[in-house]
Amino acid sequence: MLKFALFHEDGLPPWRPAGARWASGSSWVEPFRHPALEDFAATDGISSFVAVRERAASSPALGTTDLMVLTTADYAALKTQLLGSATEFFLVERDEYGDYHVHAGQWGTAPVYVVQGRDHVRGSWAYGDLRQHMRFDQLHHLTVTRILAGRHRYAVDTLFEPVKQITERMTADFDQVKGLTLHYPEAALHATPRDVRDGVDIVKVYERELASAVQLWSIEPERTAVELSGGMDSANVAMTLAALYPGSIRSYALTLGGEVGEQQARRRQAMIDFAGFRDFQVSALDWPPLHPNGGRVHGDPLNPPDEPYYEAVEQMLATAADRGITTVYTGDGGDELVALRGQEWQRSGRVPGRLNPYSSPPDWLGPRAAGLLDQVDQHLAPTSVINEATHLGFACRTPQFMTAGIWPLSPLCSPRLIRFGEQLPVEWRLDKSITRERLRHLGFSEDVVHPRLRENFVHVMERGLVDYGVPLVDEYLTESPLVDLGFVNPDRLRDVRNAVADGKIDTRLFGYLRLELGLRGLLG
Repeated sequence: MLKFALFHEDGLPPWRPAGARWASGSSWVEPFRHPALEDFAATDGISSFVAVRERAASSPALGTTDLMVLTTADYAALKTQLLGSATEFFLVERDEYGDYHVHAGQWGTAPVYVVQGRDHVRGSWAYGDLRQHMRFDQLHHLTVTRILAGRHRYAVDTLFEPVKQITERMTADFDQVKGLTLHYPEAALHATPRDVRDGVDIVKVYERELASAVQLWSIEPERTAVELSGGMDSANVAMTLAALYPGSIRSYALTLGGEVGEQQARRRQAMIDFAGFRDFQVSALDWPPLHPNGGRVHGDPLNPPDEPYYEAVEQMLATAADRGITTVYTGDGGDELVALRGQEWQRSGRVPGRLNPYSSPPDWLGPRAAGLLDQVDQHLAPTSVINEATHLGFACRTPQFMTAGIWPLSPLCSPRLIRFGEQLPVEWRLDKSITRERLRHLGFSEDVVHPRLRENFVHVMERGLVDYGVPLVDEYLTESPLVDLGFVNPDRLRDVRNAVADGKIDTRLFGYLRLELGLRGLLG
């Protein structure tokens, strides 16, 4: 949501508007300016802050181009209001001693990375902005291992030791004695399943809670779209939007192609006809991962865990922006909203699948990475309000939206809706039963509610690896620092590469390639 540079200087004035930034001496804060967001600055003559937050439908707008001069009591009240915001926010404050405090909200919609320089602290939602502080000899080995093994974790650490992520509800302090210190919040509390009372229509309750979540924000419907892949999560968000803003919201999707694409197209058309969406599409198979004309291969300074389907999403967002779209509703968080937990998996006879944090690591990990596997769950952020997997997804996707000038909204991550999901009995969460039943109540056919084929992007990933990834493996392994440091076993990786000729594709190969390309884009 913002970028900043903070310096300790004597006699600084309160924050003042300076073009696209708020400035005070050498320090500046640059909010991401967008119709869905507002930013403002306030002072009580002692302390001052700059805040950027999502526009909430229930709160009056405070955005102003002028510094608000308040009494000490009103300043404290406004700060307290912001820290309790129901929507996403960031607040950068300088106190009476000249020390800085950066406060993060609970949503984590956009990541903010921070690094301490010689005499200042820099922060940005774009990881590549901080690449002058990144060196190869400062790789964070545990993060490297997590990326290669596909065991991503939500934590303050990033690919490079000096660069940290401000996680949800965190406070980052920059004082003149200790420098930069990061403070995790208390672990969030979560609810447990409850029985549904007799006579309660739980699907109607879900519909009501989802409508409330969708209406959290103040939006411009004519400039808003919804992701409509055909999955249960985005479909339910889309149907709620269509009912609230009939004829105003547009829809879009990355289309899959092949037999599964035919099913997707048929199901999506049923939804489009029902809702009256104006729709547009981009073929994912035309822009698979590692496409030579995509930004990843071209050397864009991406954080390696960024969107795996970066190339297709890049085309999709450009198409949306050309149509005047500035805000997109997503289905992010839907899997986590109704996921089984703990022993519920075993009792249901299911396995976690995509949400399994302990999936088997690839056998081409080198000795250094293999030796760190038992540490991947160390030094993690405390339990968050929104599921940790969702936060990882936000950090992976949101910067790409912002680069396109678009802000994503994810109502399935509403803390209130999350608490509702946590309290649902297992039978309503299993196989997303409640979301399917809601679509059935709306009159959709079983083809829409329970599609025969599984619709996902695995074949798109396989296309990218076969057509473009394998040649890159040959090129990179001849001079790979990941091999030199013992993170990758080159012989076993070549075996995986050679197996492609026999039709055996291990999509975990992408973990190696995304990291090699990421390092090249960041370090040059």
